[in-house]
Amino acid sequence: MGDEAPRQTFEGQEPQYLAELPGYTIRARDVLGLICLHGRGEAPHMSADLAPLYERIIAHPDTRLTLTSAFDCGGGPFQFPREDSAYQRRMDLHVLQRLMLSPGDARSARELFRRAGKEITSLDGICMFETPTERWPNWPEEAVAAYLRGLQTPLPEPRTPEQLAQMKQASVAEIESSAGLFIRPHHLMCITCFYGGGATGPIPGDNLWEPLARIKANPDLPVTLVEGDCMVCPPCGGHDHRSGTCIRLCGLKDRRKDLDTLRLLDLLPGDTMPARELLARYVERIPHVRVVCDYGEQRVPEWLACGGSFSGNYEKGLAKIKAELGL
Repeated sequence: MGDEAPRQTFEGQEPQYLAELPGYTIRARDVLGLICLHGRGEAPHMSADLAPLYERIIAHPDTRLTLTSAFDCGGGPFQFPREDSAYQRRMDLHVLQRLMLSPGDARSARELFRRAGKEITSLDGICMFETPTERWPNWPEEAVAAYLRGLQTPLPEPRTPEQLAQMKQASVAEIESSAGLFIRPHHLMCITCFYGGGATGPIPGDNLWEPLARIKANPDLPVTLVEGDCMVCPPCGGHDHRSGTCIRLCGLKDRRKDLDTLRLLDLLPGDTMPARELLARYVERIPHVRVVCDYGEQRVPEWLACGGSFSGNYEKGLAKIKAELGL
């Protein structure tokens, strides 16, 4: 163990951290209950013992939650439902529909809170009605207020702003001293788009500029393509420094971007070549960004197209890099 080389900042010091977090299965309506607890209140119609789970989520916001209901993803299994009350069954389905999920879907608590903050900004129609009745009552006002407070209170981030600044400094030092660069395949496209958008220097929230500066200074610098987070990522708030994994919603589609880019380049993870030669492949094989970054018109959050798909900045950046490196 003592002879292991130190991990670089983008690799994470506990690579199994996220994989080893215990997961939990809850009713879909309990997302509302957890948010109420986050707003220092309690909600009716919830499952028992949400409080210990909430404490777990505060300690580990990326805890995976699987949402269920009395029904499976096909509306079964029984003709006559045998679980929960009609009120609870209805809440589950409304929450799932608003979150664009189905029974059995799993997301991190962080993502479910984020999605509720965008898609369930009001409890109207879920547990607040214009004409409540004894059988279909409204939630108490204090529960509604707690829910709204919970939406406005962020879950803890992996690092403080001060820690992110320290990570920026440490990761830039690695880029500047490394004998070669380790970059995600699609991040070379992001770097190009960043450059084409008029970037002239570093920014605090990632390392898009620094690899480009090294490549421009030494076009023969070896670049290794890595499938997963890379030297660009450490200062980003979405980079989990423990596991070295992206915890933002872009994580899944970025995985596809990496693999689509590798296919178009006819390369595999771990391939290494001089930056000039590698970028020449981007010029030749990926002249337009949308073939990798545009998923068409849809509302599913995991597959929304990257905003750069339509900006033209990638194409501008590619033209600049082609001229400057003589590709």
